[in-house]
Amino acid sequence: MKTFLIFLAGCLITGLLLGVHISNLNQKLAISQSQILQISQLTQKLSSCEARFKRTTVLYEQPRNIFGQTNTSAPPLKEWVIPADVQPQYVGANAAFFSHYDSNTQVETVKFPAQKQ
Repeated sequence: MKTFLIFLAGCLITGLLLGVHISNLNQKLAISQSQILQISQLTQKLSSCEARFKRTTVLYEQPRNIFGQTNTSAPPLKEWVIPADVQPQYVGANAAFFSHYDSNTQVETVKFPAQKQ
């Protein structure tokens, strides 16, 4: 009978130690999963930021005709290339348009009127 009680006590102690160890592993797993979630969110933010700098913005200054209207058929007076995907503001007397160029697809978007400052 004494041997059985010692065996039973050993089993209980082993069970308690395993329970504590499993509880510790569950806590570490929960922490790891939250860290993985944070890393994936940061990776998404990083990729969206990198994508903005893989595209370029081209700002065109278009001349005006004698009536003060924008002459879109004439070639631009000046062109500026900005190495980021931004919406530029234009300071000047003529009209300005901008477009975005993606070097991966080699496609330029349509020209949008730039905001005047």
